[in-house]
Amino acid sequence: MAVVQLCILALFVASTKSSSMYNMYSNMIILDDKGNYNVSYNYYEFADRLEFMVQVRTTGWVGFGVAGVAPNNISNYDVAIGGVKDDGTSYLQLRR
Repeated sequence: MAVVQLCILALFVASTKSSSMYNMYSNMIILDDKGNYNVSYNYYEFADRLEFMVQVRTTGWVGFGVAGVAPNNISNYDVAIGGVKDDGTSYLQLRR
């Protein structure tokens, strides 16, 4: 697989859910049995492009990583770490 170019449409979803946001994605993975960590995505093979939304119920921060080949001993990942601060402002850090 070629290098995946990430187009982050939305990383955090506030406590209110918009049904139109869910309709933007054709695939969804629920990563835990309680629905607290969900990933919705579209993959466009013709452009080798992945668009995704990560929805997480948390009281702190969240991290999400993507790799072309896994497992690979936590190397060659693109990782996003973000959250909402106590004052309500959000932050997002991208790491390669």
